[in-house]
Amino acid sequence: MSRPPAPWEEEECLEYYGMVSLHRLFEVVGAQLTPSDVAVLSFLLDEAHPPSHPLDPSLWGGEDAPAPLLERWRRRRPRRRSGDAEEGRARPRDGVELLLELERRGLCDEGNFRHLLQLLRVVTRHDLLHCVTLKRPRTDIRLRVRAEYCEHEQALRRGVASRRPRGPGRQLDVFGQASGVLTARDLGSLLCGITFSELSYLDAFWGDYLSGSLLEALKGVFLTEGLRRAVGREDVRLLVSVDQDDYEEGRRLLLLAAQRDRPPLPRRGGRGAPRPSPPRP
Repeated sequence: MSRPPAPWEEEECLEYYGMVSLHRLFEVVGAQLTPSDVAVLSFLLDEAHPPSHPLDPSLWGGEDAPAPLLERWRRRRPRRRSGDAEEGRARPRDGVELLLELERRGLCDEGNFRHLLQLLRVVTRHDLLHCVTLKRPRTDIRLRVRAEYCEHEQALRRGVASRRPRGPGRQLDVFGQASGVLTARDLGSLLCGITFSELSYLDAFWGDYLSGSLLEALKGVFLTEGLRRAVGREDVRLLVSVDQDDYEEGRRLLLLAAQRDRPPLPRRGGRGAPRPSPPRP
């Protein structure tokens, strides 16, 4: 009697269908979010989609929750001041934690990236929109170069305010005002597609990226005196990003190309072996 086939592991199944998991997507996108991005997105997330307390009676039965219980809860709950962390909750430390918080609040899952895409557009990270997919990437090398202000939060606190209660109206106010503030402060970004003809060139490029030499070389090209005069006294930094998946896929393709182009070695002895040339007189 034959055994039934062993069940596939999740990673094997995803690999077979050319897909990635949701948390792998979070790692790819979150690793490219800067500390400034994380601070801005945390601010927007708390303002537009504040977390609910697990003991909130409205979560138990929605509109069917007992009215006296809801009213008593609202009187006992202190009103959160703008800028304070909810119940002393620590803000996300990096991009991955931020995206996991988005998932915990029910705002992102395998079938719904609407809120994540909206947040990325508000902070003008359009270079990351193509990463918000569960399809496994198959590309050459992509180099992303972006200049940005080092700090946005003070500008947002000055320019974003809404007196509306929690709900769609407040979300529209917050996102509309924040989008205007951040768009006015957008310094632009550049996405380059680079094709390598030799494996040694690709490895040298990747080594310069890891060591920081590539970033230092590009600073003189992008952080010009004209840009520094335009931003005034605020600090500006240059960000350079290359996906490791792009590098590994490009390396694999170059190795395959090198194997195809390599001439076959002559066989020794046997039928078809090359004959030695006769000696010259």
